[in-house]
Amino acid sequence: MKEYNKLIRDRIGETIEKDGRIAIIRTLETQEYQVELKKKLIEEVNELLSAQNDAIIEEMADVYEVLEHLLAVYGIKEEDLLIVKAKKAQIKGKFRKRLFLVEVKENE
Repeated sequence: MKEYNKLIRDRIGETIEKDGRIAIIRTLETQEYQVELKKKLIEEVNELLSAQNDAIIEEMADVYEVLEHLLAVYGIKEEDLLIVKAKKAQIKGKFRKRLFLVEVKENE
């Protein structure tokens, strides 16, 4: 038996059982779910970072899926997220100019 101990998509258990295996699954409480969603986000971002060009969109979709559930579990509306995003863009800018900070030197 291989242990995973990680958050899975809703239909993964079905897929495992179609393969003739037995999936041991439990439902998480809200606080556990919040923690596991954050772990899943890290997992999906790491997969995005290592993805080849043809898989980038698949990995982005996975990251977006987790973000949608994080919004829901924390009771945040997508519109509110977009407002905060716009405010940050107005104050700090975006990433359009592709600027890369090399270093900061102190004035002498």
